[in-house]
Amino acid sequence: MRPLLWLVVAAAAAAAAIGAGAAVSARPSLVLVDIKPTVKVTGLHFRALERVRVTFKTDVASRSRWVRASRRGSFVADLGLLPASFDPCKGVFTIVARGRTGDQAIVRYVQRECPPPG
Repeated sequence: MRPLLWLVVAAAAAAAAIGAGAAVSARPSLVLVDIKPTVKVTGLHFRALERVRVTFKTDVASRSRWVRASRRGSFVADLGLLPASFDPCKGVFTIVARGRTGDQAIVRYVQRECPPPG
């Protein structure tokens, strides 16, 4: 009966390891949360407690912030106000999050519709 018990324990441990590996193997991603009043993004699936550099780029400005991912690999970064010269109806910006271990995610903002001038 003991060998059967060890087999069950070993199978459960293997299943837990595979499940944990699947969670870690998800690709890092960025989600644009808001652009008013400030530009905010959420990062997901980075390594636990990893330092991540988040860079905001437009054709006229660029700025970066360092954040630390949580134990679950997520973070929220506030990148400040849009540049005064940025036109949200015509402008485009890119945000890149690059972890210290090489993880990377990119999100790009492109306004598709704006109200007609009036």
